[in-house]
Amino acid sequence: MQIKEQIINLLLSPSLGLAFLISVVLLDTLLIFIVYKNNPRSATNKIFSLLGLFTVFWLISAYMFRIQESSSSTLLFGRLSIFFAAPMSAMFFLLAHTLPYEKLRISRRILFLTILATVLMMVFNVSPYAFTAADVFEGTTPLKPGIGLLPFSIISTIFSALAVYFLFKRLKRSQGIERQQILFVLLGIFSMLSLVIGT
Repeated sequence: MQIKEQIINLLLSPSLGLAFLISVVLLDTLLIFIVYKNNPRSATNKIFSLLGLFTVFWLISAYMFRIQESSSSTLLFGRLSIFFAAPMSAMFFLLAHTLPYEKLRISRRILFLTILATVLMMVFNVSPYAFTAADVFEGTTPLKPGIGLLPFSIISTIFSALAVYFLFKRLKRSQGIERQQILFVLLGIFSMLSLVIGT
């Protein structure tokens, strides 16, 4: 039992967390640079790069949230972490709809609605209505969710569900390199979900 507790404490230690954060941020930044430089005009590459950029900001915010000791700073970084999570779900939706083409494959109306919904989510996420308070309790600082989290929960779930739907739909029709690209994206999604559930 002591060994298990020691392993958990090691995995949750700030120094190890910081090492993981720096490694992932550097790898993500390198990937963004390579993908964007490969074809800067491609809509797929632009969306992927934006997704990677928002992921970096989200990772940093989530890490900062974890190491705060005061209620006010915990509340700030808690709000920032979901602020950056909002455009991630939108970029994921757009990527799933566009991959691997060089031009956007959605109408201007849907694009406008996607941007509008994302901006609204981001505004709500940093408002006092998303997380209303952070109470220090036995060394942790749980956040109190507010009504402002509802738009984020609904819209990001819709974006994510549509993204997975489009990817599976495209997978059935695709062949060759395009099929491999979609499989890699789906593998990444399910790996991420497995890690989220596992940790």
